[in-house]
Amino acid sequence: MATPLKSVMANIDREAWLRFFLAVAGLGLAFGSAIFSAAAAAAGNPVATVIFASSALFLSGLVGVLAVPFLLRRVVASRVRDALQFELTREGTVYLVVILVIAVAALNTSNNLLYIVLSAMLAAIVASGTASAANLRRLELEVSVPQSAYAGRPVGVRVKVTNPRQWMSSFSV
Repeated sequence: MATPLKSVMANIDREAWLRFFLAVAGLGLAFGSAIFSAAAAAAGNPVATVIFASSALFLSGLVGVLAVPFLLRRVVASRVRDALQFELTREGTVYLVVILVIAVAALNTSNNLLYIVLSAMLAAIVASGTASAANLRRLELEVSVPQSAYAGRPVGVRVKVTNPRQWMSSFSV
């Protein structure tokens, strides 16, 4: 049990995780400063409003300049390319049309419930894609085709899918 944990810990990019958590903390502080800015504006204190709004903008800009490019360079291009391979089905097209209709309705009515439904639908797409990619990653496929095949005659092909992972089973394959 200790050996897999050691191998996982050896592959962790500590500097990237440190910058990620610092970026999350900086964005949290920026969000808090924006909340205080709104509260100061409601209280009628323009000086505090300007200070809090400026600090929120400064903190979010600082995170955008210092953390985002560094973390973007750490992303392996092949992983992104593999993650973006998809086929759009008829059902997926209908789902995207429904998302578009809800987005237009949310923008027109400024109804927060529609924004929540919209974000849940978009999050479902991301979660589904992530789960599918994790499910299919590192599967081994072996196809056995006979040496000769003739046109118009059925041919027996053998397909073998194996999952070498010990920690995660593959569903819906």
